[in-house]
Formats: sequence, C-alpha cells, structure tokens
Amino acid sequence: MTTATALAHPNIAFIKYWGDIDSEIHLPTNGSISMNLDCLYSHTTVKFDPELEKDKLIIGGEVPPENAVARVSLFLDRVRYLAGISTFAQLGKQDAEHLARTMRADVTAQRIRRDRWIEQAQELSRRDVHE
Repeated sequence: MTTATALAHPNIAFIKYWGDIDSEIHLPTNGSISMNLDCLYSHTTVKFDPELEKDKLIIGGEVPPENAVARVSLFLDRVRYLAGISTFAQLGKQDAEHLARTMRADVTAQRIRRDRWIEQAQELSRRDVHE
C-alpha cells in the first residue's frame, strides 16, 4: 500500500490564466502573477489500496457526488498509467475550517492550525500504516 500526503495553500491570481498553448499538457499561453495564502491550507492524502474495488473520495469527512469522484478517477488513471499500476485509491481532504465547523463552538480553525491537529493526525496515520 502506497500513501502520499500534500499540503496546499489557496492561490490568488493577479494576472489571470488565458488558456493553454498546449491543451494536452496544460501549458499556459501566458505567464501569470499570483500569491499564495500561508494562513489557509488543506491536506490531501492519497492511499493506493489493493483491497479497493473502485476509487473512493472523502472531502471533509463526507463522500461527494459521484461526478466529483469520476473527475478524480480520471486524474488517477493518468497517475496509474505513469506508475504502471492498476490499484484503486482512496483520497481524503481535510481543512481546518471544515474541522472547526464540525466540532464544538470553542474550537476555531486558528486553534486547529496553531496546535497542528491535522498534521498530528496524519503523523499518527502514517505510523499505523508503517508499523
């Protein structure tokens, strides 16, 4: 079983994207100027699991509509092709704002980020996978 986790910050574009010069590899027609916000982020984990019969997607603890899963599966098909594997994957996305909304009122997104709750949970999940 192979697992990978990524941290992503929102990006604000000041000079916008105007299309692709090469749509197959998504090479943009023009350069852009943008800024990332370090105070906001989300964590996404993908786990290729031979026990799965199809790709699974969980966002903020909930299963999204099937069309969202289909879009992710199309991307994963490319990853599988490049990696030379056929194993299905489970993707999970969690952000501090969603986690704060699902907990008690005194738990804020700032506290979740400050105390590194998501990172701690991910570290524990990696230990479970590797031990």
